[in-house]
Amino acid sequence: MMKLKFINISPALPLLFLLAGCGGEVQQAESIPQADKMVSESTNIYTLGNKVFIIPSPVQTMQLFKKINVKFDKSLLNNTEKSASYKSKFEKGVNIGIFGGDLGFIVLNEQSQEAIAYLGIIKKLAEELGAAGIFDAVLMGNLEKSLGNQSELLKVVTMAYQKCDGYFKENNQADVGAMMIAGGWLESIHFTAFLAKTTKDPEILKSLGEQKQSLDNLLMLVSPYYSKKEAPQYSAFVDDLTALQNEFKDVHIKYQYKESTIDAGKKTAVINSTSDIVISDMTLERIVRMVEMIRTKIIENKYQVGTPESGNTTTTAGADTTKK
Repeated sequence: MMKLKFINISPALPLLFLLAGCGGEVQQAESIPQADKMVSESTNIYTLGNKVFIIPSPVQTMQLFKKINVKFDKSLLNNTEKSASYKSKFEKGVNIGIFGGDLGFIVLNEQSQEAIAYLGIIKKLAEELGAAGIFDAVLMGNLEKSLGNQSELLKVVTMAYQKCDGYFKENNQADVGAMMIAGGWLESIHFTAFLAKTTKDPEILKSLGEQKQSLDNLLMLVSPYYSKKEAPQYSAFVDDLTALQNEFKDVHIKYQYKESTIDAGKKTAVINSTSDIVISDMTLERIVRMVEMIRTKIIENKYQVGTPESGNTTTTAGADTTKK
């Protein structure tokens, strides 16, 4: 029987992809029945090849952010008006993730009208990528009915992302799904880094430091689609994530593994492992600066790498250029 690995990416897109607060756990999955390993229609467990990715419950993160009384700040979001400038598959896919991260923060703060606006932009970008019909009248109707009910709204948004993810997988566009996840991770760590810098709250700092392992796992997910010739924008973005990975090297983690609690019936997983994080002010500053640089390039459409036809390509400073 094929062995599968569980890999946790956190934070990821809400709600697949809502700001997650746990570290990057890797474990063997031999104790789970084969039938239960092949789960793809779940918020918490999904597969890629022979790997199973665990997404921590968004409830954990909501509790963390509510605990420190995070206030809604619209300036932290990507402006929906920028969506019209996103033309390529990369720009649309990664910004579905960015807007998805924003949507998680919006829902967390019970901003119902903003939620409608952001889901509408996600719907538009997804349809431009061919996923027409995902956001149908039934789903949008359920969204309107859920306004004012945070838990129900989370369910509706989760369903929308599950359908998008399923569509891209079924139509040989797994790279778009990887872009969505990477964009959502980036937007989530954008929120976390901002809060870590401005509040210095120990739990937020811990959450940020744990992304060292999460980023390692994210790069494992996105690397199969790396090609400077065929996907120059995507590859320049991955180069920048690799440079960010280098900034995390000075984050020190003492990791204590505890087996995750798997509920195959509910298709959920609870991460039980714990970690102690040591992150200096200088390292924090470098990470925050790099995160914001990458995010700005995404939302301001700065990954204008030349197409293969033009032969006009650029290299990201400080990034790993050994890939082909």
